[in-house]
Amino acid sequence: MDKYSITAFDMEDIEHKWMINVVSDALQSIDPSSNLPLHLSFDIDCLDSLEAPSTGTPVRGGISLQQGLQVMEQAHRTGRLSAVDLVEVNPSIGDERDVKLTIEAAKYLLQAVFGHKRRGNYPNDDLIKLVEYNKPDKPTNV
Repeated sequence: MDKYSITAFDMEDIEHKWMINVVSDALQSIDPSSNLPLHLSFDIDCLDSLEAPSTGTPVRGGISLQQGLQVMEQAHRTGRLSAVDLVEVNPSIGDERDVKLTIEAAKYLLQAVFGHKRRGNYPNDDLIKLVEYNKPDKPTNV
């Protein structure tokens, strides 16, 4: 890595800098001008084996599903994704529960990279209208 000046991050970096900062640093490293298209390849075996057990190389102590979602959401927000692949899902490994967990994790990751919001898919304006609708016209005496 050092020989070819490749920027790499490990779990210690993620734990100390938070995932959102690590992703920002990685994006800055590969495209300082922030204008090139991105190809994101996500190996599901980077997730902790409790989150995605049906994979060829399960990793105890890997990143959490939440951290994986942060990667995907941040990649989506760049608006520059040209290709995405999610690999290493292997439904022939593990029992029915393991397969279900892994497939659900893959589904959530793919939804996130394509813009699905975890808080729901409503526009921010609708939340403002809801708050205004519930606001009393006159102050009430208690």
